[in-house]
Amino acid sequence: MKLTVLGTCSPYPLPGRACPSYLLEAGGRTLLLDCGSGAASRLLEYTDYDRLAAVVLSHLHGDHMSDLWVIRYAVDAYLRSGRRQGPLPVYAPPEPAAEFALLPYREAFKVIPAVPGGPPVELAGTREPGGEGGRRGDGPDGGERISLSFFRTDHPLPCNALVVQDGGQKFAYSADTSYSPEMAAFVAGADLFLCEATLQESVKEFRPTGHLTASDAGRLAREAGAKRLVLTHFSPGLDVSVTEMEAEASFGGRVELARERSVYTL
Repeated sequence: MKLTVLGTCSPYPLPGRACPSYLLEAGGRTLLLDCGSGAASRLLEYTDYDRLAAVVLSHLHGDHMSDLWVIRYAVDAYLRSGRRQGPLPVYAPPEPAAEFALLPYREAFKVIPAVPGGPPVELAGTREPGGEGGRRGDGPDGGERISLSFFRTDHPLPCNALVVQDGGQKFAYSADTSYSPEMAAFVAGADLFLCEATLQESVKEFRPTGHLTASDAGRLAREAGAKRLVLTHFSPGLDVSVTEMEAEASFGGRVELARERSVYTL
């Protein structure tokens, strides 16, 4: 699996930056995880809308999904021109219902509720451009099936953490959450854990609910036995070197700060 970081800022992007959005390549497919401000343009530096297999939205806060309103126009144009075959699957929490109801657009999207607690969503690994993919082993690269599992986080808006498994590899994404032992169990053994680190222990006046401090993120990854911890979801104005230091102290090992346009290979 390969993770490409498109954006890391929240709740708004700094100049030349983007809000949370990531490309994950697994099993011969490319998934867009979250779709914050700036994602639509940055995505085209690495792939195209006819190659995108699915979008997975952790939740429906604007900093995680605002560029979906732009991507829908692109996908619609690709369908009409024949550059893409079939709608783009979009997995998202079905609440708030009013926001979820706004997601469909013409024939561009196939909107699918992402509900925690159910069986994992299985996607065929190898796919033809613009489609939902063939069965295991189709195509020249013979990709494996991948599975997506969701976990409801502690956040003011319904929000899903995500685990993607491709053969023996496990990728985990915390999305937005506060600390819980249940989250540690969900991401246990992750080969790479992409975890939010919105807050810092040293900044007491800034405490939005439903988010992790860098120290919390390190503790969560340590309890989960994560092999690699990459931090993201950085608050403008906070010194990320402090974020790194606090997380390393609680993780007990090296921590990486997600850099926009950086690639991480599992």
